Amino acid sequence: MAVWQFIDTRSKMPALERANKILPLLTSVALSFPIALPAVLGYETNPAFLLAPLVAWALFAKWDAVAVAFVVAGVAGLVSILTAALLYPDGRLLKDILSLTLLMFSAGFFFLGRRTDLERFMKFAAVASAVFLIPLATRILITGAPVRLPIAGLLHYNAVWLNLPTFASFGVNSAVHLTVIQAAIVCAAILGSRQRWIVALSTIALGSAVLLIVGSESRSSILALCVIFTATAAYISRHRYLWRRSVLILVAIAVGLPLGTANTRDGQRATKLVAYVASAIKQALPSERGSGSLMPDKAAPSPDINKISSGRDINKISSGRIAILKLASREFLSSPVIGTGFSPFGRYERPPEGVLLTSTSHIYYLTIFWKGGLLFGIPFIVFIVLAFARNLRTRPWRISPETAMATIAVLTIFGPVSFTYDTPNVPAAGALAFFLLGAMETVRSHQTRNVT
Repeated sequence: MAVWQFIDTRSKMPALERANKILPLLTSVALSFPIALPAVLGYETNPAFLLAPLVAWALFAKWDAVAVAFVVAGVAGLVSILTAALLYPDGRLLKDILSLTLLMFSAGFFFLGRRTDLERFMKFAAVASAVFLIPLATRILITGAPVRLPIAGLLHYNAVWLNLPTFASFGVNSAVHLTVIQAAIVCAAILGSRQRWIVALSTIALGSAVLLIVGSESRSSILALCVIFTATAAYISRHRYLWRRSVLILVAIAVGLPLGTANTRDGQRATKLVAYVASAIKQALPSERGSGSLMPDKAAPSPDINKISSGRDINKISSGRIAILKLASREFLSSPVIGTGFSPFGRYERPPEGVLLTSTSHIYYLTIFWKGGLLFGIPFIVFIVLAFARNLRTRPWRISPETAMATIAVLTIFGPVSFTYDTPNVPAAGALAFFLLGAMETVRSHQTRNVT
């Protein structure tokens, strides 16, 4: 901070004002273009990693309770790793430290967001997201390939930007959840931008995002998209001057939805759980021919609810998440204080066949405690709670479309999405979500403006 202040003495412009001229553009490009860069110790990197020096500067530029909780969590995580390595050595010390670093790195973007004007960032990010999303969707349409692509028996997000591979395409969710956030960002541009070319570009980008999300067959991403569109409709209902712009959102959905469905592998995976639940409800309802008894019709087939009650069947529907959840819970209970020391499955017991060593619990908040135990989990949860308590104070109906859509995206990622995947840990979607949360500090209950 002293160095920054020394440099700033040679200029009449305050440091924060100078940063706001550069950071929105710089961060929007780095966070909106998750191009895969060379790997480090087996971990992929992307342009967001180039912002590491700025993240470190932003952390120490404003020393408050949130920053203290973050640093305490980092130190506690390191103690967890060293203790586990001493008591249960597995030869992964360096990789475990890197695992902690990546988790803290994504969360560290919260502090960089606090130094960046949110609404300026959202404007730049809408254009950058459009430039990224449109070529991805165009390539899918031209080649006719599915968005969810099996490679060597493993599923990948079929996203290639101008012949460049994208970051974290393996497993689909890590990459598609970033597309979900970008959908919210371009929605903000559609509703709030005064420049027609940006509105038009964002409309095409939203259609592209819907195509990619639906085509990915990622159930958590489709759920998140539904949540975002529902919240957006609620916001628009309180601002009648936005109704005309909302037609563009409906057009983008109407175009992207069938195109996305046409580019799935079989068009059925995302509906299996719904079909099971619907069948179970139907069996529980009174018979139309009967006297209103709660017993199912005798002529009806065996209730599918029995299948849902089967742990094996639920595990299959959840793509193995139930088995992983049980395994992570057992490992945490085996060592609740230090967790696994940020090692993957297998430190305390041999994982079942088919469980990858790189798998996580798929529940963000459980992963925090499973990886670092109570020693790391408690201060890290305190950091998240303080971050939300400080920055989510505005009234959604009194803020601009940019701030409203950022709020909706953040609540979606840290809400339902975090209970289906460890998205906030991913240094792409997670970094952007933490960044938007931090940037809300720059908002002071902006009144929505009239869009002509």
